[in-house]
Amino acid sequence: MPTVGFVGLGNMGSGMAANLVSHGFDVVVHDVRREPIDRLRGLGAREASSPAELGARSDVVFVAAFGAEQVRSICLGEHGDDGLLAALSPGAIIVIHSTISTAVVRDVAARAEKYQIDVVDAAMTGGGHLAAEGGRLTFFVGGRSEAIERVRPQLEAMASQILPVGALGNGMLVKAISNFLSIGNTILVNEALQLAKGYDMDVTTVLSMVDHGRVGASWVSENWRDLQQQERTYTTEGGMADMARKDLALARECAALPGVRLSTLDFLADEVTSGLTRLLLGSNTPDGEL
Repeated sequence: MPTVGFVGLGNMGSGMAANLVSHGFDVVVHDVRREPIDRLRGLGAREASSPAELGARSDVVFVAAFGAEQVRSICLGEHGDDGLLAALSPGAIIVIHSTISTAVVRDVAARAEKYQIDVVDAAMTGGGHLAAEGGRLTFFVGGRSEAIERVRPQLEAMASQILPVGALGNGMLVKAISNFLSIGNTILVNEALQLAKGYDMDVTTVLSMVDHGRVGASWVSENWRDLQQQERTYTTEGGMADMARKDLALARECAALPGVRLSTLDFLADEVTSGLTRLLLGSNTPDGEL
């Protein structure tokens, strides 16, 4: 059985790594914080003091760091040749879960080639930390089919759906598209409910009719009340507003690579995101019904 490394024990990574341990994999973990490492050690994982040490002890490594800068630092190291890539043995595989651009994924993969290391991107969706802890995530997976099949047992320990989407980087592209649609739809639903309020219509009734009619229904409209219960996380660091800014910036990066101009995306990223919390929680929310 291969030794599995996991770097990044944050909100999602901690639960994902725990599932690998519970499924019987030999897991080595690394994080900059002590608490999640101690938790994983208590479950049976072993600790590595650095990404390089983890790489030297692993056959496949899963990376769930916050963003592109962290992924580059983990994979390349401080000097570009003293990180995870340099420590792994030829034939190893790195699976990137972090929500980053296709360009960054492909750049890391290009650098990995000289070490004879495969890279797979497995963008996460399907819920937050509870889905990660319960093994109910969905992965959009890009990369060589042979590499994907080699890591499928580990992916299946962390997710209920493994969806191959073609070339390396396509996993992140599909995630960016999905998030772009979700954020835009949140704004549309909010404004549509303002229209209903202008005619003194009951918001609950409107949402019910929209969902029954199906044509204008969406995950956002169907879960509008559940979103209200998450309002405490909107303005916290790493909460919905921060994630929206990050997700729209990522979608812009993906659009820039082939030179695709998306005017609605530009509008959302430049104008709406800065006021997303106000739109969701402020005076424009119909009767506090978010």
